[in-house]
Amino acid sequence: KTAYEFSLGLVGSEMCIRDSSWIAPFFLTTVLAVACGGCGVAGWAASVVATKKISVEAEYQGFNGKAVGVLVAVDIRTHYHHPLASKMVAKAIGAQLATNVPGIRVADPVQIEYFQQSNPYWNTMSYSQLMQELNVERLLLIEVFSYSTHDPEHKHVWRGVIEAGIGVYEAESDDPDVAAYMNTTQAQYPNMAVALLGSDEPTIQFGLHSVFAQHVARRFYDYEEVTRP
Repeated sequence: KTAYEFSLGLVGSEMCIRDSSWIAPFFLTTVLAVACGGCGVAGWAASVVATKKISVEAEYQGFNGKAVGVLVAVDIRTHYHHPLASKMVAKAIGAQLATNVPGIRVADPVQIEYFQQSNPYWNTMSYSQLMQELNVERLLLIEVFSYSTHDPEHKHVWRGVIEAGIGVYEAESDDPDVAAYMNTTQAQYPNMAVALLGSDEPTIQFGLHSVFAQHVARRFYDYEEVTRP
């Protein structure tokens, strides 16, 4: 099994675990983008009223205290129309993990990107080889099946959507080339379509990436979920 079997077109890193100075400013930027992503985009959130909180356990806890590399794969069409999407999504997921998973050491996304650009045939490598090259104990692979910033049926409105598969690989496993965890997820931003004049591409992307990153990262740590009326 090779990484090619998992993805069609990643963009990404030689993973050295370096300082995490990139995390705080990026996380703050994406949170602000979601919070104030244009008057037309953020308005829907104002009506949400919490009723109670429920505890949700992590689906996989193997990232705790581990060095983790995040790779995001996108299809050729997405890479052509949104060339920075995979890098931005990987960075958003890494920031969410670094903020919420106890003891995790997220590999520098800049180094991941450098590795992928320096090794154009990296996707022919096995997952175990990738983990060795990136110097990580866990590999989180995100395969994006669908990516858009416009409503697929109404191109004149903004409604970002990402659908993707999730795979986790463990370096110390008896068979590190077999996924220790697999699932799928999807995210939408904003919840309701917004007219073109009500927002712009960068705002929709920031919001979409942040929401998607949260959907992915929350599978790997315990959290409290707020129910809605």
